[in-house]
Amino acid sequence: MRKFAVMAWCFLILVFPASVWANADTGESAENVVLPAGTDIALDLSTPVHSKRSRVGDMLILKVREDVRVDGTLVVQKGATALAYVTDIKRAGPWGKGGGIKIKAACTWSVNDVKIPIAFDFSQKGDGHKMLFPVVLFGLYAGYITGEQVAIPPGSKFTAKVAEDTNLLLPARDLHELVLKKSDNSSIRPQ
Repeated sequence: MRKFAVMAWCFLILVFPASVWANADTGESAENVVLPAGTDIALDLSTPVHSKRSRVGDMLILKVREDVRVDGTLVVQKGATALAYVTDIKRAGPWGKGGGIKIKAACTWSVNDVKIPIAFDFSQKGDGHKMLFPVVLFGLYAGYITGEQVAIPPGSKFTAKVAEDTNLLLPARDLHELVLKKSDNSSIRPQ
């Protein structure tokens, strides 16, 4: 009889996962929140970028401009950090050649520190100068005329999209509790 009871317990443990037992008293589903691909994330640039001073591979820091929610649950909080990289730089040069910058987004983080891949590609070119008139007027000295450099100041606004469905590894209830706990801790000030 004892052997039968042990086998019955083993069977129940194998058949019913722990999540079912954990949520049996509330009746709630413990499905993790998934941030869907294509969700917009509004960003502000924190790191300045300049075609004369920046280099390929430079990491850029951005801040999330607005809260991101999934079915009413806060998943990415305003002020969260996001990263992007400089992928191409063209310096302004002689004969009126304008500068250029290309930027590619990398990731941001959820309220529970899950890395979220994001995507945007941005490029901007500086104005060049038409050289026919300066060449006629100044001859070879016109080669000293450079085009315009490109500068992207802090506070510039971008919109990224979530690159792929991202499982945030917690159910909505736990994410909500985590946000409440963080906000309670931030309101405590040392005296």
